Amino acid sequence: MNRKAKKKQQQEILSDLWAEGDDKPEVLKNLPQQIAAPKLKLPGHAESYNPSEEFLFNKEEVEEWKKKDPEDRELDFIPKKAENLRKVQAYDHFIKERFERCLDLYLCPRIRKKKLNIDPDTLIPKLPKPSELRPFPTIQNINYKGHESRVRSLAIYHNGKFMASCDEGGYLIIWDINTSRKLQTYFF
Repeated sequence: MNRKAKKKQQQEILSDLWAEGDDKPEVLKNLPQQIAAPKLKLPGHAESYNPSEEFLFNKEEVEEWKKKDPEDRELDFIPKKAENLRKVQAYDHFIKERFERCLDLYLCPRIRKKKLNIDPDTLIPKLPKPSELRPFPTIQNINYKGHESRVRSLAIYHNGKFMASCDEGGYLIIWDINTSRKLQTYFF
């Protein structure tokens, strides 16, 4: 792509950045749709410099507020009344609140993700009833008796005629698979 074509494409993107529908350039149609940043909660009556008496705390309420964990408190501050706007004290938690707002903006997912409408029952296959899975073994056919302690490993020879088993006591037994007969016993 030459310089003129790149410059023209750049100007097209910049000029129609907020275009909607069919007017939007092809390059912008493929970009993810943006989500607006979460808005701050509007202040209520308790945040006012001159709140009404019902929002002011009495002594018991102040003590109860101080005893609660910061996460359990309904308000992050104790409402106070000032005569006028000039006499309002500086807000103690201003920097902390601004930092939390920045975190909200930073950690907020800013792209809309399309949800898939899939029924979870269709994802899991229906299992057949055990009675439909027959024939499968229902009785014990061959016993391999010879170990006196717990068997910890088994290995079958590649032709399927012999098996080796080793137990916790240190015994290794070579078996004939078809007859369950001991062929050899070793102790390590």
